Amino acid sequence: ERAAIQKVAPRELVFLVDRSGSQAGEPLAKAKATILWMTQHLRPEDVFQVVSFSGRREFLFDRPLPATRENLKRARSYVRSLKADGGTWMAEAVQQICAFPPEQGRLRIISLMTDGYIGNDIEVLNLVRDHCGEARWFPFGTGTATNRFLLDTMAQLGRGEVDYVLLIEDEKVIARKFQ
Repeated sequence: ERAAIQKVAPRELVFLVDRSGSQAGEPLAKAKATILWMTQHLRPEDVFQVVSFSGRREFLFDRPLPATRENLKRARSYVRSLKADGGTWMAEAVQQICAFPPEQGRLRIISLMTDGYIGNDIEVLNLVRDHCGEARWFPFGTGTATNRFLLDTMAQLGRGEVDYVLLIEDEKVIARKFQ
């Protein structure tokens, strides 16, 4: 069913990336490489957004924009520039994403890249369950020690799938599952 939906439904993809201090080094590098690969494989009819968070959240665009050459170039530049720093305040980013109404007729897919080290797991999971509507969540755990409770439960509540991107793995193998 999922493959059929993805082939016919126009998509809104939200790439949500953790740039907190615990992501420093290889975890953030792997998350960035995975997002960069995914953005290269967006369909022309897709719209997308890139959101990063640590102690504060940043939305690349005011709203999801079409996957044009110019918008993709801007997104890739932004993703490459991300630096790990600060705490992990995921709830505000999730809340803001969920509060923004999806465009009618589009399947919203949220791809989260994180190690999941936050202190408010239940709050974040409640936001996904209670406020994210029909959005599908595809969390990717980056690194060797991820919060599997958070990511597994988020995928379950968000009717998506979870995967773990080990630092020695090729991000393309994992990212292809998402496409």
